[in-house]
Amino acid sequence: PLHPNSNGGTDHFAIASILDLYDPDRSRDYRHDGNVVSVEDFGAFLGEKKKEFAASGGKGLAILHGASTSPTRSRLLAELKEKHPEAASYEYESADRAGLDEATEALFGAGMRQRYRFDKADRILSIGSDFLGTDLLADNGIGDFSQGRKIEGDDKAEAMNRLYVLEHQYTITGGMADHRLPVKASDSLAAAAAIAAAVAKLTNDSALADLAAAAPAKDVLPAEWVDAVAKDLHEHRGKGVVVAGSRLEHGVHALVAGINNALNNFGANKAVDLVDASTSTSGSIEELAKAIGAGEVTTLVITADSDPVYSAPADLKFAQALGKVETLIHVGARDHCATARAANWHVPGAHFLESWGDVRGSDGTYSVVQPMIAPLFDGISEIAFLAGLLAEPAAEGETAEGGAEAAALAAVKETFQGIADAAGAEPAKAWNTSLRNGFLKDSAYASASGAFDAAKAKTLLESAKAGGDGFEVVFTIDNKVWDGRYINNGWLQELPDPITSLVWDNAALVSRATLRELGLSDKEMLIEYESRLLMVTVGGQVGYFPIIPAPGHASGSVS
Repeated sequence: PLHPNSNGGTDHFAIASILDLYDPDRSRDYRHDGNVVSVEDFGAFLGEKKKEFAASGGKGLAILHGASTSPTRSRLLAELKEKHPEAASYEYESADRAGLDEATEALFGAGMRQRYRFDKADRILSIGSDFLGTDLLADNGIGDFSQGRKIEGDDKAEAMNRLYVLEHQYTITGGMADHRLPVKASDSLAAAAAIAAAVAKLTNDSALADLAAAAPAKDVLPAEWVDAVAKDLHEHRGKGVVVAGSRLEHGVHALVAGINNALNNFGANKAVDLVDASTSTSGSIEELAKAIGAGEVTTLVITADSDPVYSAPADLKFAQALGKVETLIHVGARDHCATARAANWHVPGAHFLESWGDVRGSDGTYSVVQPMIAPLFDGISEIAFLAGLLAEPAAEGETAEGGAEAAALAAVKETFQGIADAAGAEPAKAWNTSLRNGFLKDSAYASASGAFDAAKAKTLLESAKAGGDGFEVVFTIDNKVWDGRYINNGWLQELPDPITSLVWDNAALVSRATLRELGLSDKEMLIEYESRLLMVTVGGQVGYFPIIPAPGHASGSVS
């Protein structure tokens, strides 16, 4: 509860993680080509590999990891690159926030991030962002937003914040909206351009007007709705915010940043604060696939939780590409996933509740992740594995036989010392205090100076295209199993979806208008013990999904 950003709050994924810790199906064994081997067998193999890397400068070595705010992991990857210049690292999440983060860096500079503070916003417009649900733009977004919904003392209803939402499917955020319109996800750009043009007219911002004019034109919103929203945002300039879905294209985020700039919503004490964060320098999975195709990768280590062999974009043909890699090592808590089955070597991963680590919050506040119990199945954390790769040969035996978490603790302490020094704290004393309180005091990111560059924003719009008039297919994040990584968590599977109440299943959500367009009636959808399946074809890939009529869903969109 002392944490300056989260206030001790959590979500259902964190609560359910205790079941992942004690999951009887967790990986327990080291495996080589599907056969159980000893820790010593893998240690001997890795020792020989490290000798090869030392001789070649890491030539052929690549690491594919997931997204993380861990300063220790970032430091270890940087040290690995320094020690082995020929090695490379790549990052992959099947459900990432690349659209927002890449656009922010393009507009404001490398390492820059937008920190959202919804408690500072009296007026909020969300374009395709479920920021109260699965699109986590801030650690305490729900709490901050709720601050604006409290009526105390002599306050009147007008004192509450007001939320406008444009979205393709009904979400938790849409359910909290004062005004909501269903809009296809592919029409988000046109919707943002319409709002930008109206705001530019009210603020006399010629740069924003030019930016809006550069976006592909398409009439997707009622003019009176656009004018009312723009007027309300303008009347509360400096006390509002416009946000867009973190997975939406760069052009949408360029327009949204332009709107916030015109409305004076950027600033240290405003709803959008620019911070200079330590960001990933790893390549993308597309770049990794290209490197594999060129024969540049002979040893690939995969630590990503998103099961890339299963979930990577189909056009990459990632599973087939891995056939060109001589040695594939998978480090993870699941040994039944597609990536583990494809690997030559599988290393059981440690759960975060049984390993040392660290993270930064969305405001930059630093926290140490400390183990609650000893590793149940001799699993090894990502940080411990990277520390083992960096260790000199003399330390190999210790790491392989159980000293992995000792190495992870040492790595975290080294990182902590540097961050504590920067925060003006005495490291030894601050370490104990941070373990007790859960965070390092005064370690948040400082506000950064950055000016909106309309020319760069226009560049992001050059490749933008208006949404088509046909059907769109949108793969959304699940409220229960995320991208599938929690699929073996029974409690989450039993948890009803907050909108559809669906459990233990996936479905295609469509509007009733789309149902009629597909030749189905409401009566046909209510036949007990029967399921109507929708065949979805995207890029030659075919899938079959049971249909659920979804109130509030945009027509022409399938989620």
